[in-house]
Amino acid sequence: GTLPMSKKKISRKRQIGKKKLRQKLKKLADCAENGPSAAELAIEYLRRWAAQNEVGSTVWKFSTVRQSYLLRSWPDRMKIPSDVFSAHLLPYLQTLPMSGLHRTIDQAKAIVEAEFVEEHAPAAAPNDGDEIVAATAEREALSKIRRARALKVMQALLDAVRTRKSQDLSMSTTNKA
Repeated sequence: GTLPMSKKKISRKRQIGKKKLRQKLKKLADCAENGPSAAELAIEYLRRWAAQNEVGSTVWKFSTVRQSYLLRSWPDRMKIPSDVFSAHLLPYLQTLPMSGLHRTIDQAKAIVEAEFVEEHAPAAAPNDGDEIVAATAEREALSKIRRARALKVMQALLDAVRTRKSQDLSMSTTNKA
């Protein structure tokens, strides 16, 4: 049989493990400080996806991490700029599997409904102070952008669902003939 490790060996292994963990955390912190942001990486991912069929383009490879970021962040103009949203993100979202299309449509509906409720909430009174009025105006403007984006996503993805369903219907009728 095997003999139990001495307390000294166990302590040494713990020290090595803690040292490796500290090194890993330092490396992650360095990447966070010096490396590209998650938004920048996601935008580059979209650009590569859009360019994948162009001659001489860099190779695009699916990334669950990037897609998850995009699916979480698409309503936010600060994370996904307008030009990238229209030119790359909407076409990318249309290629999601059917279940992903439906989840993203549901997400967009929830945003539209939430923004509708917020839009009809009482506004700041002019005598609340300049900072409060300005903050309220900025929040309202961002809310309108989120709502507009959600409506665009809903339209694009509902079109994608309709197109796929009609393709499935035509495929099934072609196979029967």
